[in-house]
Amino acid sequence: MSKELTEKQKALIKKVQALAERGVGGEKETAEKKLNMLMKKYGIESLELDEDRLDDYDFKFSGSIEKKILRQVIYKVLRDPEKVGKSIFYYRYGTGSKSTMIVNCTKAEEIEIRIQFDFYKDLWKEEQELLLDAFIQHHRLFGNGTADSRDLTPEEIERIKRMFKMEAGLQDKTMTPMLEEKH
Repeated sequence: MSKELTEKQKALIKKVQALAERGVGGEKETAEKKLNMLMKKYGIESLELDEDRLDDYDFKFSGSIEKKILRQVIYKVLRDPEKVGKSIFYYRYGTGSKSTMIVNCTKAEEIEIRIQFDFYKDLWKEEQELLLDAFIQHHRLFGNGTADSRDLTPEEIERIKRMFKMEAGLQDKTMTPMLEEKH
């Protein structure tokens, strides 16, 4: 690259480049503008960013759900099932809570996988909390307390609407049949 960049600056440029190449709609346009601004600022030629060299990258995950989310993100980013099959070499299971998936891909793909994995992993945690609240509401796993009489924010109202939609899709099982079978 024309000017000596720090690793942090290089990583930022690569992340923005990945979004500019694979983003959607306004996200892509914003990333393209930011990429052009960074390239001008650091005196980088577009050809210098085109790195098709494959390398092995480690991706840390914890548990079977994160493993599944990571695999799906890799499928999404690499797009070609044959390429995915050849790109994921092996897993290294740690003694602690973190395991590693090693993927052979380009630097731009590695950055996009990391960005999307972090996003979807965090989104899953949010959705999981909402699903738990819907589950508790659906099965009436609470006492007879007094209702909160304060005004709700628009965000809280939207969350409650989403929770009720989730609740509508839950099973209607009760403990009554289980108790009757045991007698």
